[in-house]
Amino acid sequence: MATDKIKVAVRVRPFNRR
Repeated sequence: MATDKIKVAVRVRPFNRR
């Protein structure tokens, strides 16, 4: 399921920007 990869990317994108 690609939904898992999208959720992980959205959660890691903002967290990684910190």
